[in-house]
Parts: sequence; C-alpha cells; structure tokens
Amino acid sequence: DHALLEHLLSALSERSELNFTFSQFDLADIQIEQEVTVSNGRIPDAVIWTSEDWFICLELKVNASEGEDKTRDYVADNHHYIYLTPDGTSAEADEFVSVSWKWVAKEIQTFLVESQGKYPARTITQLETFTGTIQSELQMTDYQENQQEKAELYVEHYNEMSEVQQAFNQQWE
Repeated sequence: DHALLEHLLSALSERSELNFTFSQFDLADIQIEQEVTVSNGRIPDAVIWTSEDWFICLELKVNASEGEDKTRDYVADNHHYIYLTPDGTSAEADEFVSVSWKWVAKEIQTFLVESQGKYPARTITQLETFTGTIQSELQMTDYQENQQEKAELYVEHYNEMSEVQQAFNQQWE
C-alpha cells in the first residue's frame, strides 16, 4: 500500500527547511508521475501530488549536474521542491531543498527495521536491494571522482612526475 511513501513523506515533513505537512488521508488520493512535462517544456524526474493541496517536484541526480536554470524553470508558488543528489548538493533554485540519497537509504532502512515482519519477503528484499544499490552508487561515485582527480593531477604534473621517476630509477640502479 502506501506505508513506505507515508514513512518518507513523514520524514520529509520533519525537515524544517522543507516546511511541508501532509495528512494520512492524503495518501488515498496521492498520485506519482515520472518525467511530467511542465508548461515551459522542462521535465522534472518525478512529481508527487494530491488534489490541489500540495505537490512535490523531485529532481533526481546521481552522476549528472543540474543543467542551466533547470530547477529555476520548475518553480511555481505553493509547491515543494526536492533536489536529490548523492551528497545533498544545492540546486540553483533556492526553492529546492537539498536531500541526499544517503538520507533516502537511511529512511528506507529505518522503515524496514520498524516494519519487521509486516510485509512480504519479496518487498523487503526489493527495498534492501534498492538501498544497497544507493550505497554502491554513492561509493562508486566517490571512487570515480577520486580516479578523475588522480588522472587530472597526473596530466597536470606529468613532467615533474617523469623527472622524479627518472631520478628514482637512476638512484635505484
């Protein structure tokens, strides 16, 4: 049903920077769409809403950056905006609240612990796999960034490194 969504929305409502509230009664009418085209042609990654009361626009990032004015183009009054990134990086638009994938994984794990035995094993396994994927992607992202920095340093200091390697080889011989 809506148990995980309710848990995540409750956790979001506890974040002071989001200033978001919802009722359990909203869950029956909730709608979730992916890649909804907005009036200016931009496409947010996901939108969660109920009637006319509230909606949350989600821009999801893993390895990509925002793109020019993308979040600013989504902004309208009386809506809530979440910019979901590996490290909670800020969006260009101030209306977007930065949330990290790590926070999402932690909240899913909390949900799993609190709901021990209430849900089918397949559901639990899928959620555990998803949190594992988030964690491995975050580690992979850190690893890739580290490798890129090393490669850039290598290119930048190639001449000096060659001289040092040559001096070491001469001394070794």
